[in-house]
Amino acid sequence: MTKLGDRVRELRTKAGMSLRELARAVACVPSSIGRVELGATETASEDLLVRMARALGSDADELLQLAGKVPSDVLAIVLENRALWPLLRARDSNFECPVCGESVTLGELCLYDNVAMCGLCSSQQAKVFGLQTREETIA
Repeated sequence: MTKLGDRVRELRTKAGMSLRELARAVACVPSSIGRVELGATETASEDLLVRMARALGSDADELLQLAGKVPSDVLAIVLENRALWPLLRARDSNFECPVCGESVTLGELCLYDNVAMCGLCSSQQAKVFGLQTREETIA
C-alpha cells in the first residue's frame, strides 16, 4: 500500500464507510476506490480525490499531495506567475528583497504586482496605492 492508500482506508474506516458506500458517495465504481487503497495513485484523477476527500470529511489538498498531484488551481497560479519559479526551486534558501536588499526566507516573501519582495516592502507598496495591508484588515 501507499501513503495515499493507507490514508484513504484510514479515513474511510474512521467514517464507518464500506468501500462500496464510499464509491456510491463519490459516483464511481468500487474498484476505483480499491485501486487507490492498493496504491494505484496514477489512476486517481484530481476530481476523484477531491470527491473522496469531501465524502470523507477530509482535506483534498492532503490527498492530492499524497498522490503526488498538484491541484489545478495551484498549478494555474504557478503558471501565471513566473516570478514564483525561482522561489519554488530554492525553497530552503534566503532571498534578497529586490526593493530594500534585505535577506529573507521564502516564508517571509510576499508577491506584490508579480514581484517577490519582503513583507515590509509589500506593505509599503500597498500603502502607496492606497490598499489595506493584511495586518490593517485584521486589526
